[in-house]
Amino acid sequence: MQLPTKHFFSALTFSLFTACVPLYAADYYVDSTKGNDSNSGLTPQKAWRTLKKINSTTFQPGDNIRLKAGCTFTGQLYPKGSGAPGKPITIDLFGKGNRPIIDAGGTSDDGGFYGAEGKTGSVVYLLNQQHWEISNLEIRNHGKNADYRRGVRVEINGMGECHHIHLKNLFVHDINGLNKSKGNSHHELSKQTGGIFLCVTGDDEKTRFIDVLIDGCTVQNCDRSGISIGARKHWYKGWNQLIDPALVDSRLHLNVIIRNNRIDDVGGDGIVVQYAKAPLIEYNVCKDAAKRSYKQRQYSAGIWPWMCEDALFQFNEVYKTHSRLDGQGFDCDSGRGTIYQYNYSHDNEGGFMLFCMGNSKSSTVRYNISQNDHFALFTNSGGTAEVYNNVFYIGKGMKTDINTGHLRGKMKIYNNIFFNEGEVRKPRWGKYEYRNNVYFGFDTTPNDPDKITKNPQLKAPGTGGTGIITLFQSKRDKLSKLDGYQLKANSPCIGKGHPIEGSLKVLHDFWGHKLQGKAPNIGADETPKHR
Repeated sequence: MQLPTKHFFSALTFSLFTACVPLYAADYYVDSTKGNDSNSGLTPQKAWRTLKKINSTTFQPGDNIRLKAGCTFTGQLYPKGSGAPGKPITIDLFGKGNRPIIDAGGTSDDGGFYGAEGKTGSVVYLLNQQHWEISNLEIRNHGKNADYRRGVRVEINGMGECHHIHLKNLFVHDINGLNKSKGNSHHELSKQTGGIFLCVTGDDEKTRFIDVLIDGCTVQNCDRSGISIGARKHWYKGWNQLIDPALVDSRLHLNVIIRNNRIDDVGGDGIVVQYAKAPLIEYNVCKDAAKRSYKQRQYSAGIWPWMCEDALFQFNEVYKTHSRLDGQGFDCDSGRGTIYQYNYSHDNEGGFMLFCMGNSKSSTVRYNISQNDHFALFTNSGGTAEVYNNVFYIGKGMKTDINTGHLRGKMKIYNNIFFNEGEVRKPRWGKYEYRNNVYFGFDTTPNDPDKITKNPQLKAPGTGGTGIITLFQSKRDKLSKLDGYQLKANSPCIGKGHPIEGSLKVLHDFWGHKLQGKAPNIGADETPKHR
């Protein structure tokens, strides 16, 4: 039977379409030793061989790209296509053995932050693509000289909302990027080199990420930054001014989670999350940040936000951050409502916490432990904050001050234990509001109507150690090593804290104990048996 003309062409179009596009999601296998790019790639025995073959393919929602364990692939991984809701495109390994290695061999580019596509210097690269999950790869890119290089770069430019970018269990190392931009280039370009980056380029104010997960990754020996989320061209009118509250829900990145990652030996910042609403940064370990950037007079810190709203940082450990530019473990920077809780900071050269300039507003720092942080516990260049129920321990021989010479901004400081065995007996307290704090080991104290100067009777102060919050342990395992900062049963701190009310109130202490009654203990411990 002869089909009507329009039906004939419809049938022909459908036949051509189905001949070119798989009807179902497919698994594609790549083996750098036994594969062949002329193969179908659809079984391990018919695997492709090179990244070039992957990069020339446009993948469909639900497709899976599998690189053989133990293989090394040379060049850049830049696959095409996007997944769909519930059908991400995934990259992972197959077979037994070590993570497959992708080595870009030192390739670099021109920076690729202000409008240009940052292609060649990124080992793994996506541009205006969404619904991707990338896991279990080893990534490196080391050249003869430092240049614009990075391990992973997910870039969006004028695409609107980009959904579901998940990066898991990646090992990114030996990326010799720049700790300072070349010539007179803007210094933000150098902050776009290093480990893992999600960034917005171009001028579209509505382009943003929604649903970002970076989980279980290690970034080691990289310059300049470890993990950076949401960096973008300075599109917002009045750069470095807080975003209009009416634009928060429609402009900032949403559902950003950074957890269980390890940063070890980076030239500048460890983890920075930018332009995000309520991001969650937890269970990360950052060691040896800011190791080289200070030599070029670049300012860096361990883990911090910029231009965020209601960022939450918890159960992170930061130690041995270098330099005093800035060199703190943590930083409340240019945002509203930043919260740091249940973190462990120690041995950071710049100190414990930076409240950066007047755009750091309404920060909360509670139930953290600082051990042997250097220089000064606080640097406040204009921020407003509530600092309560923390423990600050300064060990023998140390010259740590309480505040730097800035003494700006406004802080309410209450229910904290300041335990000093160091050499600074008359520190800078500043004209901040102090209430119900313990000051032990000082010759002077601030104006605090309910102060305690007796020994707080901590179980074993100074025994927190180094690197004790390790990855993938239970919360209890991580925190038990800090039990030395719990209170003895005869502590004068029990039940002597200032009541915490309203939005600042929390339900449990550093170790997960529920708070007892209206008057909390002083310090980070609410062990029930003491009540």
